[in-house]
Amino acid sequence: MEKNKINIIVFAIIVIASFVSISFTDIPEKLKNIGSKKLYKSVISNYLNYNSLSIKSGIKVEINNKKYSLKGNFRITKDSIIWVNLNHASGIAVLRAVITPDSIKYVDKINKKYHADLYNNIMKELKVNLDYKSLQAMLTNELFSVSDDRKEIRTFSDYDSSIDSNMYLFQNFKDRKVRKFYRTNKFDLFVLEKIYIQPCSFKIKCFNIEDLVSGKKLNISYDDFEKIDSTMFPNIITLDVIDDTLKTSLTMKHSKIKLNPINDYTFKIPKFNSAEEENIEE
Repeated sequence: MEKNKINIIVFAIIVIASFVSISFTDIPEKLKNIGSKKLYKSVISNYLNYNSLSIKSGIKVEINNKKYSLKGNFRITKDSIIWVNLNHASGIAVLRAVITPDSIKYVDKINKKYHADLYNNIMKELKVNLDYKSLQAMLTNELFSVSDDRKEIRTFSDYDSSIDSNMYLFQNFKDRKVRKFYRTNKFDLFVLEKIYIQPCSFKIKCFNIEDLVSGKKLNISYDDFEKIDSTMFPNIITLDVIDDTLKTSLTMKHSKIKLNPINDYTFKIPKFNSAEEENIEE
C-alpha cells in the first residue's frame, strides 16, 4: 500500500476516534446523585424559554389494536391558551379545541357536536387529574405532578432523587413506602410518579405514572431531541395509557416547531350548532 494512502487511512481513523471521544465526554462514567433541590434547579434552568409556540405534528393513535393517523396543529401562549386542530391523514377535519386554565371548548367535526364547560368539570368527566399547567408541561417537556395532595407551588424538594438506568430519577415516594404498600395493601389511593432525567442535558426522558390500587398506568416518553434556541427540545412524544379494558398509545412526531410566533387562536362554532358563531382571540 502506498505511503500516502496509509496516511489518509490513519487520518480518517483519528478523525473518527476524535468525534467518538467528543460524543462520550459529556457522559459521566458513574452518575452521582445530586439531590432533589439541585436536580430540580438544573431541570427548570433547561426549560425551553418561550412566550408562544406553534407545532405541527404527525400523530399515530392505537386503541385496542385499532390504528388511526392524524395531522395536528398546536398553538400555545404560555400559561394562557392551548389551541388544537386535528385532521385525519386524508384531510378530513376531526376536532378543533381551545383550552384555557378555566375552560375547554371543542368542536367534534365528525359527529357535528359543540361542547363547552369548565376545565375542571371536563377533567372530572374524563377521570383525569391533570390541571392546565400540567397539560402544558406535558407538551413542552416540563415537570408536573398528578398527585392529589400536590401543592399549588411545588418545587419537587419533597420528592426522592436517586440514580436508575444511568439517569437521574425523581420519585414522589421513597422505595420503602412503595414496598410497604405491596406488603400491606392498606392505601386507599396511591399514585406513584417516576420521572427520569437525562444527565448533562437535564431534559425529561420519560414520566411513568401508576395507580398502584387500580393498576392504571400512564407512560410518557420524549425522544429525538434537537436544539431550539439555547436548549434541547423533543421532536417525538409518546403516551401509553394502560388499564384493565383499554390500551391506548399516541405518538406525536413534530415536523415543524416555531418559537415565539404571533399565533392566531380563532375558534368558530359551525352552523350545525344552534349557537351563534363565536371567535376567540388571544
